[in-house]
Amino acid sequence: MKILLIEDDPVLAGWIASVLRQERYTLELAEDGQLGYEMALATQPQLMIIDVDMPRLDGIQLCQKIRAQGLSTPILILTGLAGEQDKVRGLDAGADDYLVKPCSTMELLARLRVLLRRRTQPPQILLQWGKLCLDPVQATVYYDGTPVALRPKEYRLLELFLRSPLRLFTRAEIIEHLWSLEDTPQEETVKAHIKGLRQGLRKAGAPAELIQAVYGMGFRLNTEYGPSPAPDPAANPDVNTLNTLDATQPQALISTVWPEFHPRLLIRLNQIEAGLIALEQSTLTTELQTQTRKAAHMLAGSLGTFGLTTGTELARRLEQWIDSPHPDPQEGRALWQALKRELDTHQLRISVKGLLPQLDKPKEQQSQPRIEQGCLLVVDDDPNYLQILARLLSDFQVELLADPALFWHYLETYSPQLVLLDWDMPQHSGLDLCRELRRSPRYQHLPTLMLTSHQDPELIAQAFDYGVDDFIRKPVTQVELVARIGNRLRRHYPLPFSFGL
Repeated sequence: MKILLIEDDPVLAGWIASVLRQERYTLELAEDGQLGYEMALATQPQLMIIDVDMPRLDGIQLCQKIRAQGLSTPILILTGLAGEQDKVRGLDAGADDYLVKPCSTMELLARLRVLLRRRTQPPQILLQWGKLCLDPVQATVYYDGTPVALRPKEYRLLELFLRSPLRLFTRAEIIEHLWSLEDTPQEETVKAHIKGLRQGLRKAGAPAELIQAVYGMGFRLNTEYGPSPAPDPAANPDVNTLNTLDATQPQALISTVWPEFHPRLLIRLNQIEAGLIALEQSTLTTELQTQTRKAAHMLAGSLGTFGLTTGTELARRLEQWIDSPHPDPQEGRALWQALKRELDTHQLRISVKGLLPQLDKPKEQQSQPRIEQGCLLVVDDDPNYLQILARLLSDFQVELLADPALFWHYLETYSPQLVLLDWDMPQHSGLDLCRELRRSPRYQHLPTLMLTSHQDPELIAQAFDYGVDDFIRKPVTQVELVARIGNRLRRHYPLPFSFGL
């Protein structure tokens, strides 16, 4: 797979180049945006990594120009700009993903694998052609269950065929995909690698004609040994039409939602105090400690949605405090009081501004979803947080699920166009549900986003390998939430619609 890296920092570019070449990617490098644009048109890479702050043409303008040319090449923006508006600008400009540096090697590679395996076809874990199976995550190949031993170049050659299984590749095209400009071989080299690939496949029991040579033209997979003909597309329902979403003011929406959810947040606060009192009285049970931890965890996820970053940090510290081997009651009381002051202050601020809405507002006056067909399925074991997400996603048709055990029933009932999963749920975590989705022939292509507060690069890389399409980190804001969902829907259902706040 050929990747075009557009980065003007030679140190960072050198690190990325070293990492990618160790993973058997072919890399081209451009040192400014204009050169990157010209190389993107000339070399047609399978993926682009773009910095934002670059000379001659910045990354946002570059994304816009690439999309204006009709190129659908996956784009990963890799930048130090971590602001919410920066992320939204990048996604709206046409980027498929946005990663803030510094980042870990594992997360970078995981995000690249996600983008690459979704380039030419709907999401899937395995690349298959009849009895031939290639796992791009594990970098393994099997024919009818028998392992196939291949050299790195032979493996990449087979992967090229399997990612475009009906395409005929000329020798020049194969060279373009698998070798860099500085390392271009003779066309006879391609023939030697084809021979090695065929030998490796034959040793595993594959027919000699599986890689077919078309005289005077090139090579391709032999359709005789491929899958059965696909069903008639006319028998499948059309993709639901998605309408344009109107812009709203996030702060006004948050102020409107706050009065409804403030009492529920206070209940969580009281649950934490109950655990604190029990600790002070030396009557804290394991069950009450678990309830206290859960209340603090859910508060941390909810408060950030309302812009209360200090409250989010206090709730996270309370979660860590109650989970420590010997929690100090005085420390817990101080954290709890600070958190209560934060909630009270925000409540007073909202009230003074006169933004309290009528809580008994007639239902028919509330804004209706602008997407009349299809829906988003949102799964989170915290009913209060589900309601917050529903309000933030008011322009979508949303189905809410607080009991993950009913996940498959809801899939069958509502046939959602996208699934939004919380990571931390009892018995059925979001990661478990995503892995089961990718194993399902019916739902393996369903776009799946994960809500999480996890920062561990190893866990994040594992989730991407299990099939997660994107992460939305808690605390979530409406702007980024809608931008990431809209971006995923645009890429999966290529219809003329747009999202924006």
